[in-house]
Parts: sequence; C-alpha cells; structure tokens
Amino acid sequence: MSNHSDSLASRTVRNVAWLGSSQAVRQVTAILTTILVARFLGPTEYGIFAMTLFVNELAQIFIDFGIGTALVQRKTVDQRMLSTCFWINLVIGSVAAGVVIASGPFVAAYFKQPMVAHLLLVSALNLAVAAVAVLPQAILARNLAFRDVAIGATIGSLSGAAATLVMAAAGFGVWSLAFQPLIGTSVNLIYLLWRSRWRPTLEFDLGSISGVLRFSGHMLAGNVVGHFTRNLPHLLLGPSLGAASLGLLGMAMTVAFTPVAQFTSVVVRATFPAFAKLQESKQHMYQALLRSLEVVSLITFPVLVGLALMASDLMPAVFGPQWAGTAPLVSIFCVLSMLQCITPLSISTLIALGRSDIGMKLAFASLPLVGIPLWLARDASLTVAAVVLATATAANLLLGFWFAVKNLGCGWSGLLRQVSKPLGCSLLMGLAMAATAWASAAATPLPRMLAMGAAGTGVYLVATWCLNRQALQNVLTLLRNALGQGRGATPAATAPEPGP
Repeated sequence: MSNHSDSLASRTVRNVAWLGSSQAVRQVTAILTTILVARFLGPTEYGIFAMTLFVNELAQIFIDFGIGTALVQRKTVDQRMLSTCFWINLVIGSVAAGVVIASGPFVAAYFKQPMVAHLLLVSALNLAVAAVAVLPQAILARNLAFRDVAIGATIGSLSGAAATLVMAAAGFGVWSLAFQPLIGTSVNLIYLLWRSRWRPTLEFDLGSISGVLRFSGHMLAGNVVGHFTRNLPHLLLGPSLGAASLGLLGMAMTVAFTPVAQFTSVVVRATFPAFAKLQESKQHMYQALLRSLEVVSLITFPVLVGLALMASDLMPAVFGPQWAGTAPLVSIFCVLSMLQCITPLSISTLIALGRSDIGMKLAFASLPLVGIPLWLARDASLTVAAVVLATATAANLLLGFWFAVKNLGCGWSGLLRQVSKPLGCSLLMGLAMAATAWASAAATPLPRMLAMGAAGTGVYLVATWCLNRQALQNVLTLLRNALGQGRGATPAATAPEPGP
C-alpha cells in the first residue's frame, strides 16, 4: 500500500506540474486576450454574448452527460464499454446541437436581441465537436496522461485566442467572441485523437454501461440544475438590467473568479483520479484533501485580497475607462471567490467516493437558495444585486462543503486550520496595501498599484514565514518535485485496461 501510495502521489505531482504549466500559459493568454479584445469591444458586445451562454452551456452539460467523469471514477473499463459511451455521446451531441439551433429565435426574443439567434448557430457547431472529444480525454485522464491533456488544451486555447484577437481587430465585433470556443475545441480535439490512439468500434451494449449510466445520470441532473443556478444572474437580472449592465456584471465576475478558478481546476483535475483510486480509504482521501486545500489557499487568498483592493485602479487602467463601473463589483466577488476556490475540492471527494447522488441533491437545493434572493433583487441596483448574488452563493457553497466533510467522516478542525493561517496572512497583507494606498493617494494609478503590490507581497511573505512556515515549505517542496518530475515524458495512453 505504501509503494502504491508513493507512486500515486508521484504521478499526481507530475499531473499538477503539467496541468499547472498549461493553465499558467492559458491563463496569461486569456488575460492578455481579454485585455486586448476589450479595447475593441464594449460592454454591449459582451452583454449580448452573455445572453447565449445559458443555452450553450446547458447543451454542453448534456454533451458530457457525466460519462467522462464516470469512466475516470470506474475501476475497470473495456473497449465495448468505451465504444458504447462514445456512440451515446455522439447522438446526444447531435440532438443538443439541433436543440440549440431551434431555441435561437426564442432566446433572442426573450432578451430582445435578434443577434443572439445567429450566434447560437456557431455554438451548436462547437457542441458537435466537443461531443467527439469527451472519450479521448477521459481515456487520457484514466491513465493519468495529463501531459497530453495539458498540451492539447494549451494549443487549443492559444489557437482560439489568436483567432479571436484577429477577428476583433478586424471589426467582427461579438462574432469574435462566438468563434473562440469553436476554434479552440476543434484544435484540441485533433490533438486528443492523435495522442489517445483510441478509436471507437461499432460495438454497442447498454448492459455493459449500466453502472456508468446510473452514476452519470446523477451527475447530469446535478449539472443541469447547477447550470440553471449559475446562470440565474443572466436569466433574472438580464431583462431588467439590460445588456450594458449585464456586461459589467459578467466582466467583474470573470476578473474575480477566473484566475483562481483556473488554478483550482488544475488541482481538482489532477487530484480527482488520485481521489478515485483512494476511494476505499477515507482517511487517505481526507489527508489528500488537506494538502490540496493548503496549496490552494496559500496561493489564491493573497491574490484575491490584492485584486479586491486594487480594483478601482486596475479596471479602468487595464481594460479601459468604459469598465470603471466594474471596480466595486470586482471587490465584492473577490470576497466570494475566496470561498469558491476551496469548495470544489470537497465536492470532488464526494464524486470520487461515487456519491454523485449527493451532488445532485445539493444542486437541487442550490436553485431556490440562490434563485429566491436574486428574484427579490431583480429590480435593485447593480451593486445591490451583486451583493445579494455573492451572499446567496456563499451560503450555497458552505452547504456543499458541510456535506463533503460529513461523508468523509472527518471533523472541521483540520480543514479550518488549513485555511485560517493563509487567511490571516492575507488580511495582514491587505492592511499593508490599504495603508500604502492611503499614503499614495495623490499618485497616478500605475505607481500606486506598484507600491501596493510591493508592500503587500513583502508583508505576506514575511507573515507566512513567521506564522505558516511549514505550509510554505510544503508548497515549495511540491513545486520543486513538480518541476523535476515534469521533465519526464508521459507516454500516451494506448489502450484502456481490461475489464473484469
């Protein structure tokens, strides 16, 4: 058991290295692309594109159907099972694309934006491409071949970003946002098919995937309801706020959530296969969860505190004066994001334990928990609506965290201890940054932000060294191991392991 755990930990570190490197490149690319594209487009274009996201992302959930996650969680698979899953996914993808096209006129009428119907045609094509990519990526993930997953995602992201920037500069407006996912998904698919070296056969046997369908059915139901919950701001606030305000809200959420969410997703994606292999030992899974929380909170908390304090200078300086109204919204969502960056890890343990049914129940509970407060605030100002959204979402996240801890059979003390010290050090950093901002109030935004960043970074490092030294050393050790092991080659997954 010890040798197996050591080997699994070693491969997990390598997974984090590859996914982390890929995510860093993609995140920098996304930030630069957003900054540059926002110079050509305004809140109205972003608001119109946001109106397509509800239908598009809902269909995307049906594309996966939870099958990819179920195959990774399952102990054994065979060719018949994989081929059956592929054909089911392809049929679902085709149907979902057709539904998206058919829904276009109705969505356009609801938001009173005719352009939405045309944009959804591109979204439908992207769904068909994404349906083919589910199985090759799941096979690579099962075999912990995250080097190939990371490279494919990076190449796809760079391709989509380059195309979007060129189209925005050429005056294509909102179409540049619509084509980005299609181009990125297509390039990623080509790479995944090449590296997985797997092709479907004409075998089809529903009996071979009964367990997969039951697991993925719970995942699908939870994901669909969760999708409605995530898009409630667009659905309930969009008609009353209008496209411009909706664009401001969407940009604020993107700035506050995306950087840390992308980093957290790396940790979740890399640790989920390891969690699944440790599903027979809740104690080992709990220890893995603690280490993951340690890494995530140590890195993300100071970033969010710094972003919240610099938002008033950062948004107009970086994105342009038309985005100045997002500054208070960014600060609000940064507070929520501190909670949002650690809760996915706890939910991941539930799925690894095979308890997708609990995830489904939590999703159903979240719909009224978030929806009712937002409905009551639908006619309020943009800032009030943002506060209501953040508060309701925080309550929903805490509910999910509580269920995860309960099912692991472990106490809260260890989990709270893992995040309390990074939080305390981040708050000390925030005080230093606030003092620096007050002292440099007469300065222009760029020098003030540089001074705040330098003061905050120095205080955080000193505070962490004094109050949380062991955690800092653990993270540094993890990074050294990741850099060392990340140089090794990871062979492509040539075939799934045989079934029983």
